[in-house]
Amino acid sequence: IHSDKTNQPMTPLHQTVEAMHKRGDTFVSGLGSLLMLADPEDRQRLIAAFPDRIARYEAIAVLEETKRMLEGSLFMHPELSPDMPASLNQFILN
Repeated sequence: IHSDKTNQPMTPLHQTVEAMHKRGDTFVSGLGSLLMLADPEDRQRLIAAFPDRIARYEAIAVLEETKRMLEGSLFMHPELSPDMPASLNQFILN
């Protein structure tokens, strides 16, 4: 996965923040922005203060990356349900 503005690969933090902006409410989106702006010490403070929210969006970012990989794959196992990623998505978002 690559950043929209550069051809550089996105880091897990960037993927998490992208999920926070895309799927989170105003607070979560703002928290994502703060994570990107913070220096390493303040970033760790934010992670310590909101571990459950950040972990949720880390999981969503992993799921979205997995979905992209599956959708881009030329081979999918015949027993995989085509709506499996949507089912997983619903599980994490609820």
